[in-house]
Amino acid sequence: MEAATELNVSDKVWLDALMWLERAEVGTKFALINARFNSLVDVQLTQRKWPIEKLQIGRAANGNGAEICIPTDDADFKLLPLASTPLPDSIIGINSLTIRYIDHNVVTFLCIIRRLFSSNIALKLSIEVTEHNSWRVMAQYIWPLLQNGINALLDMKKSDFAMMHKYVSPTVLFDCVNLLRIYTQMYPQSPEDDVDEQLPGGRDLFAWLHTPRTDGCALFLKLVKWKPEWHQMSRRLVQTFNEAIMPVNFVIGVRAPFSYSERFHAENELTMEQMSQQTNSKNPMLDTGVVLLRGPISLTALQYKEWMTAANDEFKPLIRIEFGDADIGPFLSASSPHK
Repeated sequence: MEAATELNVSDKVWLDALMWLERAEVGTKFALINARFNSLVDVQLTQRKWPIEKLQIGRAANGNGAEICIPTDDADFKLLPLASTPLPDSIIGINSLTIRYIDHNVVTFLCIIRRLFSSNIALKLSIEVTEHNSWRVMAQYIWPLLQNGINALLDMKKSDFAMMHKYVSPTVLFDCVNLLRIYTQMYPQSPEDDVDEQLPGGRDLFAWLHTPRTDGCALFLKLVKWKPEWHQMSRRLVQTFNEAIMPVNFVIGVRAPFSYSERFHAENELTMEQMSQQTNSKNPMLDTGVVLLRGPISLTALQYKEWMTAANDEFKPLIRIEFGDADIGPFLSASSPHK
């Protein structure tokens, strides 16, 4: 019988391979093979940096308090208690966090892991408009942890804007200094629009688009549904552009479910800006992408590409708030949300 050929695999290659294994497999299986591998595991577990992929906070199975649910690769999940001490430095972020239950201990836990979602937050609010206590709790306990890190608001409904306006702040969009992206069916509404219903969310969106920024970033508004209001909205935006004395940058995108070819280009010499509407379609018989842009006349193709890259950036960390009034547990009496 021929002698087995010995493979000389460097430590670096083994460490790279360990990146593909879960911590539990690394510690309970790989480390037990031999002394060398045990040493490599020590290096891996102390030096490796990684984010938590998905974490869900829900009511504990026994109905008392909260627990963490972490989905695994085999379509199963792990149930864990809330951590009461800071997480290891090796955990550097979180890709997805869903909150389906809240009480005092959950708020404490969120404060402990706050460093994992301190910036570039994509926030999705899934609280029913009838769940007033949930909106109060969210505004009081969760919003202060997120406000300065919010980059995107997702799937915003008319009722979401109204409830945020009521329970968080009438200036909620402007208080989020790093908010660059909003995805919604709500169209911006000029204060001068002659409409049957003046909507706070629509007026706030219009004002938000015209908020000057000092960092040169563009605000991105994705309208997830085409509406006839597009024409009135674009006319008001052009009117405001022509009367402007301060420059702003924004991009508004929507898909029209039909062939649409209306384009225009205008310039404001006072603010050194341009405003244009462009259309594109791979199949005009199906739909048309429409983009309304306001930015500097000197805008280059490279700068525009950077804007669009930022507009289409991944939603990480993605935070979903999905609890209702029945999912609110006890708080300290001094700060009870029920008062």
